[in-house]
Formats: sequence, C-alpha cells, structure tokens
Amino acid sequence: MPRYRFVCSECEEEREVTLPVECRDEWTDKCTCCGEFIERRPTVPMAVLWDGKFHSPWNKKEEGEW
Repeated sequence: MPRYRFVCSECEEEREVTLPVECRDEWTDKCTCCGEFIERRPTVPMAVLWDGKFHSPWNKKEEGEW
C-alpha cells in the first residue's frame, strides 16, 4: 500500500499514513497538535524511470551511483 503525506494547514505538522489507493481521497483526520483537519500533500515517488529502467535511491550499488 502507498504512503501519503498529510499536513496541517494551521500549524504545518506532518504525518505519513499508509492507505489503500481507493481510500486516499476519502480519508480525513485531525491534527494531534492543534485539532484542525489535515490535508494530503504530494509526495516523492519511491522510484524513477531513467534510461528505460526503474531506479530507487534505496538500492544503490555504490555511493553516488543510481
């Protein structure tokens, strides 16, 4: 399941939540700090398509190499 980043519009507290894709637009919660509703923000993909292959920064072969 993908992880989504939610941020409070009032105090900027961030939270990452793992949700099924079909629930991401319906899920709502309140900030644990100020009690305001939090909203979903864009996140960085876990892998990038480069030279026709998927590369992930978490499986580097050598330092500085994709």
